[in-house]
Amino acid sequence: MSKSLNFNNVTKHYLNITFADEKATTIMVCMPTKSLLRELTDLKSTITAENNIDSMDELYDICVKIMNRNRAGVTVTKEFLEDIFDFEDILIFLKEYMSFVGEVAGRKN
Repeated sequence: MSKSLNFNNVTKHYLNITFADEKATTIMVCMPTKSLLRELTDLKSTITAENNIDSMDELYDICVKIMNRNRAGVTVTKEFLEDIFDFEDILIFLKEYMSFVGEVAGRKN
């Protein structure tokens, strides 16, 4: 008897995010790819070493990349985030996202 694995039927985990915009837009963000996770970990060391406006731009950039990995395919732009997210919001999001990633990665299959 042969088994079959169809990735179209695999249950995925998502982090629900509701923005504080006029529409209260909600997206469901999935786990990062290997390259995105590498960017996140590289960015952590950059931010601790240098705290400047370039680092802020990098934070917004990585948040856009993460949020664009959403189930509905909603496009999130850097300009949109800069309008509705302050620095504290960015840090809150990244903390919650990394907590979500750790929680999902730590689950037993």
